[in-house]
Amino acid sequence: WEVVPSPTSVSLTAVSYGNGYWLALSPLYGPGGVPQPQTVLRSSDGLTWQQLENVRGLEIPPNSFSLPLTFLNGRFLLKMLSDLETNIWKQSSDGQTWTDFPLPAGFPVNDITYANGLWVCVGFPGLFARATVPGAWIPDSSALTSASVDNVVYLGGHFHAFSRGSSGLQEFSSADGI
Repeated sequence: WEVVPSPTSVSLTAVSYGNGYWLALSPLYGPGGVPQPQTVLRSSDGLTWQQLENVRGLEIPPNSFSLPLTFLNGRFLLKMLSDLETNIWKQSSDGQTWTDFPLPAGFPVNDITYANGLWVCVGFPGLFARATVPGAWIPDSSALTSASVDNVVYLGGHFHAFSRGSSGLQEFSSADGI
């Protein structure tokens, strides 16, 4: 391993690969909890990084923080939490221009995945929704648990969702996201 120089002095806490390049983002708060502008870096090879200037649409409400960056179905997704515990999801194909990712109404979305032409999201309390196109969500009205479902992945031909309820870790599995 060797150290790869960064064009920024801020720490970077989220990184993902897609559409032929890497994106890396800084936290919203620096040392001592001091707010700092979101820094976005892009690289085609993971070695040479360019700091993106004039990033649009990544304005983040006060007292918010960003969570891991992921890449799904041609877009980077960034989840943010505000001080009101409201989940905000942003999407970008290039890291330069960000827009709101359309979420299902009625519950805070904790995680989203995409596979086989289907978007699946999970949230609280134990709710699921699915869509072939983001914004055209079909909610599953039968909550599988009263706890928050925190993660969803697609692996081995099935969607797997995970919840940490009072009885410990629970896993839910579905071949079709329903």
